[in-house]
Amino acid sequence: MRMRTWTEELPTKRPFVISTGSLRRITALYTELEHDGIRGFGEAAPSLRVAGETEQGVQAFWAAVKPAFEERTPADWQGTLGWLHARAFGNPAAKNALDNALLDLVGKAQRKPAHQLLGLKPGRMATSGTVVLDAPEAMAKEAAQHLDAGFRVLKVKLGDPQEDAARVQAVRDAAPDGTLRCDANTAWTEQQGKKLVRVLDKLDVELLEQPVPRGFDAEMKAIARAAELPVLADESCLGLEDTRALASARFADGFVLKLAKCGGLWQAKQMLDVAKKAKLKVMVGCMVESGLGIAAASQLLGRVQFADLDGAWLLARDPWTGADVQRGEVCTPEGHGLGAARRQ
Repeated sequence: MRMRTWTEELPTKRPFVISTGSLRRITALYTELEHDGIRGFGEAAPSLRVAGETEQGVQAFWAAVKPAFEERTPADWQGTLGWLHARAFGNPAAKNALDNALLDLVGKAQRKPAHQLLGLKPGRMATSGTVVLDAPEAMAKEAAQHLDAGFRVLKVKLGDPQEDAARVQAVRDAAPDGTLRCDANTAWTEQQGKKLVRVLDKLDVELLEQPVPRGFDAEMKAIARAAELPVLADESCLGLEDTRALASARFADGFVLKLAKCGGLWQAKQMLDVAKKAKLKVMVGCMVESGLGIAAASQLLGRVQFADLDGAWLLARDPWTGADVQRGEVCTPEGHGLGAARRQ
């Protein structure tokens, strides 16, 4: 296989603000694998905060594995992915791009969608539209704009326990019939979480993501027990080993599955198998990334309960087609491999 990589700067429609910072543009990192004239593509969306990865780290990892990776054959794609994950610890976004590109290549060569290679089925469901962290009135305004764009599900970013109840109330007032989900992005303490989940329950919030920092499993478990709504681990559940730990300790009701956290679709399928056996709820999520990354994540839609795949919709320019959000819904794209293509 021949491997090529490149980057592109992609601005967001508006500043993407959460409790840990803001984002105005992303650097999309892409990889291409070519074999016998067929090309497969993958995207890396690294997060220093979540997984300790940087853009430079992704590129360094790709450079380190390129000679050995190019010697491998697409016919043994399962062996290649096993080798990739055994090659080095961590580096999930960098591995994800290679995983996706290989499955895209193999799927095209075998004329099969990537989900079929993994024994999964396609799916379609409503995805949440993100309401970024801001003053309550500004968040209410953005929520109304998302409803006008066709979203029926809103993901409300939180992060200041003194203001968060007012933020959710403002969004609920703006979207009385909408489905609300909340994401605290690790910003609360146990006591704050226990208090605020009662507010979320009264406002008919569907679920809550990651109220406390990673490593505070006992505190998250206490918050989950105090809530009627399900509490999902995000930063506390990165990959397969974290999923097994969650299934054993039950410190949350489920987890958010992101390919950039776990290392790709091959690992994600194993996480879904653990979740099914343990009866954990799963939401497939994403980083702010282009349609290529969303097309990859959408291969999992047939096996999850919730979707949060508006990452490319948040961009001012998306160079890829595939799992486009249409009136608040996302579906697994038709086509071989990932089903994504460059825009003309």
